[in-house]
Amino acid sequence: MVLKVLYRIMNTCNLVYGYGTMGTVISRPWKEVRMFGLVVRFTCKDQPSAEAYDRLVAETAEGIRANEPGTLVYATHLVEGQLLQRIFYELYRDKAAFEAHEAAPHTRRYLAERDQYLASTEVDWLTLQSGKGTGG
Repeated sequence: MVLKVLYRIMNTCNLVYGYGTMGTVISRPWKEVRMFGLVVRFTCKDQPSAEAYDRLVAETAEGIRANEPGTLVYATHLVEGQLLQRIFYELYRDKAAFEAHEAAPHTRRYLAERDQYLASTEVDWLTLQSGKGTGG
């Protein structure tokens, strides 16, 4: 039987809890959850593009906060001294959460519109090794 699981991260006991289709509680050690992330450096074309890009990102982030429980961290950063650069750090519960993020309407819109504002994009895919708040 395939369980549809809604995970809730419980840092205090270092376990991931979920609920099966029959309402039964299931758990497994945090380290069994295959989290992964990415860091992306975006360089905007010019200042007006950067301002428009920031508006697009803000709209997208609203959808992520409201609709993506598997997106654990989605942090967008300005870079000190580099007015046209933005750095994103993203951490996903697992591959399925990342795929849900990529398929979401707000993300699809972002992906369709972002290139008009950007001069370059650099992506580094990350495998979680250890850290605070990650169970690693």
